Amino acid sequence: GGCRCALGTRPPTTMRAAAALVAVWCFCAAAFAPAAQAASAAAGVSPAVDARLPAPNAFEVNEKYASFNVDSTFNRGFFHVDFANTALRAAASSLAPATLRVGGTGGDYLHYGGFAGSEPCPAASSSANDTYGCLNTTHWADLVGLADTVGDLLFGLSYDAERACGGGAGAGAAYEWRADAAQGALRLLRHAAASGQRIWGVELGNELNNLNRADRQACGLRAEHHAEALITLQKVLEGVYQNASDRPVVIGPDSGGYECIGVGGCPWLEDCLDALRASERGVDGTLHAVTHHTYPGIASDSYDSASELDQKHAIDQWLVPLVRQRAAKAQVWSGETGPHSGGENGTCGADAASICGKFGSALWYADDLGYRATRGISQHQRQDLFGGRYGLLRIKRGAEALFADDSVSLSADFWVNYLWKRLVGRAVGGTVLEETYGNTLRAYCHAGAPQSPDAPPEAAGATATLVLINLSPSEGREVTLGVAPLGGGRTTVDALAWSLSPPIAGALSFDAPLLNGQALPAALTVGGKGLAGMQAPAKRIPAGGTIALPPHSVTFALLLDSKSRAMS
Repeated sequence: GGCRCALGTRPPTTMRAAAALVAVWCFCAAAFAPAAQAASAAAGVSPAVDARLPAPNAFEVNEKYASFNVDSTFNRGFFHVDFANTALRAAASSLAPATLRVGGTGGDYLHYGGFAGSEPCPAASSSANDTYGCLNTTHWADLVGLADTVGDLLFGLSYDAERACGGGAGAGAAYEWRADAAQGALRLLRHAAASGQRIWGVELGNELNNLNRADRQACGLRAEHHAEALITLQKVLEGVYQNASDRPVVIGPDSGGYECIGVGGCPWLEDCLDALRASERGVDGTLHAVTHHTYPGIASDSYDSASELDQKHAIDQWLVPLVRQRAAKAQVWSGETGPHSGGENGTCGADAASICGKFGSALWYADDLGYRATRGISQHQRQDLFGGRYGLLRIKRGAEALFADDSVSLSADFWVNYLWKRLVGRAVGGTVLEETYGNTLRAYCHAGAPQSPDAPPEAAGATATLVLINLSPSEGREVTLGVAPLGGGRTTVDALAWSLSPPIAGALSFDAPLLNGQALPAALTVGGKGLAGMQAPAKRIPAGGTIALPPHSVTFALLLDSKSRAMS
């Protein structure tokens, strides 16, 4: 009875299928949810939220799906952060396994100083300059050490935007990237290889299409030249790393939103991939993954709006179909995504409108992790781990510096990532919701063992995990949990659940969130250890019993199969 809305287990492969999936979901919720709600209320029965288990060949996200970035730009504090800070490393290690991507606008102006054969960095023209930076061997070694605590390092090499755009508007049209001329990029790679410093992957250029905007530098950089640069980079890596097993993979092209939003595609990205496809190596022979950057612009007046979140889903629905038309093997990544674009000094917009670092962005973050997996996104790189106010961690001095003895604060989004790693598997399933309350109740299903070695023992043998998001600021929801096979019927199951909620329902706050009603740690101090365990006992839900979802909450429910029973 009621609305049985299902999200499929496979990402759509065409633009038409992508549009149809969203249309079916929205139509079902809008047309039938009120009737289902009335029927459930009349019967006195809590509505059902069921997992539709992944098929044997279902899409799987990467082991390090929920990953994060560090922005190598002056106004994100990159040059004023001690990467060896033990509180920072303890917090980062708590979110392993992950890929630490290092990149950003400043990375294309970054000089590498002190590496063998390289010149010292030139003097900065200003003490606060987003188009200048120097990475020396000590800071580099500490950065590699930080990446080692979480898993993999993905490093964005400089495209040398200063040289590319230095001739004025349109100058980039004739630019040719060379590793030996790009501010020491080749020397950094040789240094890392000789020193045994593992680089899992490299990128080249960050949102280069955005540099063509008139309000930026109107560089005139061409997508086909970027494709040529990516092929050149592959050849450089083959020269530096003779052993293919040691060689970093190439990720790119890291396109930004310029000319992409609202046009059903991204001309720069299309042109770059078409140029790679026409080359001898092709897209799959050049790129391990295709990346695009998206910032939905969530604010204090929209973070819990179902319609706003659904609109944000639509801004890059074209991405996976666009890549699949040009590459059979390359993964598709959300290479950089956060609740709001950082703006100058990472303010995330006007302070009155910002939700960055507050509980409100946790609702978006959990929804974005769940939704993008259903679209066929293999990896989700959150902007960012720290630096600017949209980080999983908050650091001191205007979010732009971290000294050796500083503590780090843990945002609500940190805990979303923490719980995801311990409770969510890789295989993407579907969900069937009897009631969505105007799409303010959302659910995502994954199966398989979580990737963190710190996962609770019950997770390894669980049937599936449901991630349940209640967007309502004032209404708790009670639902029953089960499994809905494709052939029909329904099975209820025992469950273990952990609900993340704000200390005051409906209030935007920097205060530490609650997990099953217990306050979580607000910070980690220097000398302390990384976090371990679930931090709060699970709610135990018997088969057929109801689970209460607090207002403004994210609930992770492990569906167990040891005592499952079929409904009569």
